[in-house]
Amino acid sequence: MIINSSDVFDENIISQIADCKFFRCTREHLIELFNISNSVHVDKWAWEKFEQLIEYNLPIIGLSKNDDLIGFVTYLACLEEARILNVAVLKEFQNKGYGKKLLIEALKDAKNNNLRYAMIDVRVSNLKAISLYTKLGFRILCVRKDYYDTDINQLEDSYFMQLELD
Repeated sequence: MIINSSDVFDENIISQIADCKFFRCTREHLIELFNISNSVHVDKWAWEKFEQLIEYNLPIIGLSKNDDLIGFVTYLACLEEARILNVAVLKEFQNKGYGKKLLIEALKDAKNNNLRYAMIDVRVSNLKAISLYTKLGFRILCVRKDYYDTDINQLEDSYFMQLELD
């Protein structure tokens, strides 16, 4: 299992790997979060969604490289679940392990907050993300029909995936 119960987090800096640093994003990071997310996702989040993340104090784990924010993951804790809402890594840093590292940090954080499951939706066409989630231990629970909008005004199905954190 990738989650180690002995992992603990500092209030601001979560951990460091070489020239990368995981940290808790705050209101001062909103513009960067918005820009990163909307540069890599087909269905864009409105500015208000990012403000709500801060307003509701949802965990937003950022990853910086050489002090530049290159990606983030955020989730909603509900009962015993961590519902992963957004995973985004700048295009030039994709396929280099940063997304995996971000997800692992978020899963550790969720486990440390006594959550038992992580849930995520992923486009059925996003084979790289599906492969990553599967390697981390997620399994497909169901297909959600017409869950996502596409950039050509069509709908796309989602795989709803779950990982046990215990």
